Amino acid sequence: MDVSLSAPLSALDAFALSQQVTANNLANVNSEDFRASGVTLEDVAGGGVAVQEVRETGAEPPLVPSMRLVEEQGGVAQQMVFAPGSSTDPAREMVDLMLNQRAFEANAAVVRAQEETVGLLLDISA
Repeated sequence: MDVSLSAPLSALDAFALSQQVTANNLANVNSEDFRASGVTLEDVAGGGVAVQEVRETGAEPPLVPSMRLVEEQGGVAQQMVFAPGSSTDPAREMVDLMLNQRAFEANAAVVRAQEETVGLLLDISA
């Protein structure tokens, strides 16, 4: 009997990386000139999932008001300027967090079920 865990384990790795990218996007939601990244997953021959690529999304960051310190006549003053904000869409990132979490949980359940089955088979054969 072939008890292969490669498919669910590869999926666990892929969804863990996708979760890290999503968390990074959310952590930088208020960073100036931050461009969000996205993960593209692909099917692996023989079963499983792998990360095909991680790259910045094409969305341009919006211009947001920002306060800057500028030197004026020997002193320092605040000046409002418009600077590129973050291209992170918090609603989209929250959906991605939930999708990654559920996919990770499902694959972890498959690993646990296979381990329990192997354990039962070993108990029966002993």
